[in-house]
Amino acid sequence: MSHILLFDDNAHLDYQKGIDYYDDISIELGNRYEEDFKKTLQYIKENPLHFSKRYSIIRIALFENFPFGIHFMVEGNVIYILKILHTKRFFKQ
Repeated sequence: MSHILLFDDNAHLDYQKGIDYYDDISIELGNRYEEDFKKTLQYIKENPLHFSKRYSIIRIALFENFPFGIHFMVEGNVIYILKILHTKRFFKQ
């Protein structure tokens, strides 16, 4: 089954905060963060039910190389990306 990814507006903001944070340190680091994000999204799209439910219907996929998790839910063939959260520190909203 082919899955469709839909992003919550807040998820886009979360993603951009991560890019901005790592780009401020180094453009190369920002690029690696972006690549890790895309790789994690692709895995979610191919295997959305691989991840166990953590909060009722919310699943979390952790990045391979960065301390972030993508919070999402699955309804039929639609994957709703809700948040991208840092797993080790709190980003101000």
